[in-house]
Amino acid sequence: MTERRKLSLWPNLFSQVHAVRLARVVCGVVLSCLVLPAAAQAQAGVLRGQVVDPQGLAIADANARLYADSASQVGRPLQRTLTDMQGQFDFQELAPGRYRLEVFAAGFQRQEQLVELGKETRQVEIRLLLAGVHQGVVVTATRQEGETFDTPLPAALVPVQSLD
Repeated sequence: MTERRKLSLWPNLFSQVHAVRLARVVCGVVLSCLVLPAAAQAQAGVLRGQVVDPQGLAIADANARLYADSASQVGRPLQRTLTDMQGQFDFQELAPGRYRLEVFAAGFQRQEQLVELGKETRQVEIRLLLAGVHQGVVVTATRQEGETFDTPLPAALVPVQSLD
């Protein structure tokens, strides 16, 4: 009878040890799932900004592009976005380093800015200047069949301001 009792204690003892080990593994997995993303986020920076016109009014739908500031990654932007109705944009999960921010919108000059980013959230304001307006009028002359002249009809470019 004592041998039976010893045999019946063994499965209980084994299952208790197994349950404790399983609980430790589960706790380790849960903690790593909580800690690793937080650590990864702590390593990443965020770049937020607002795009405004010369009067400080927000520019909606402006293009914002972020490039790595290194010779090895020239050409393609790392991230790109459009500004919202308040002229705001943000780039998430950026490694610490130097970046080149390029912003442009219709009717405004393209603007570039170098940004040094660490593990923090960085806020920038980009002020776009108005693009120059180029207008001109081309005047041409024709002659009618019935008339003949010894000299050709003159044609000239006239600036828009002189027409007012």
